[in-house]
Amino acid sequence: MHPGTLVFCEASGNWAAAWRRCWEMQAGPDPREVRVVETRSVAECREAIESGAGGFLAIELTAPKCDAVLELLLHVGGQQGQWPAAVMADRGMKAYEWLARELGAVHFVTSHRGLPALCPCVRRYFEPLPGPAMGTAERIWSMLPWEN
Repeated sequence: MHPGTLVFCEASGNWAAAWRRCWEMQAGPDPREVRVVETRSVAECREAIESGAGGFLAIELTAPKCDAVLELLLHVGGQQGQWPAAVMADRGMKAYEWLARELGAVHFVTSHRGLPALCPCVRRYFEPLPGPAMGTAERIWSMLPWEN
């Protein structure tokens, strides 16, 4: 897995869809591609993490999966920043925010309306990653303030 990977761990796919809309509105034309991988269980998420060199994790915290999610946060938090994590939860799980942050979560949202604040976190993480190889002419065109 490429280090420019964002792994979503959620049952429904609603958070990932909402994040994609926010990302497209905020990111604009950017040569760095963020690959989104969606997983539907904590076990599937662990497999994706183990197979990759690093990336960004967005994980849904729900009451039935609370223990497994917090254990996953503890696991990825100990990997020296290779997998910074954001937690997405409904408002009823707001009491877990500081526990999640203590376990390594860099962001915590309780509504799709909070996702625009997650985009800068993801951008900062992926910013140092190299973009696609460009020739001199392509690089100059990409720096111009107007569209080609």
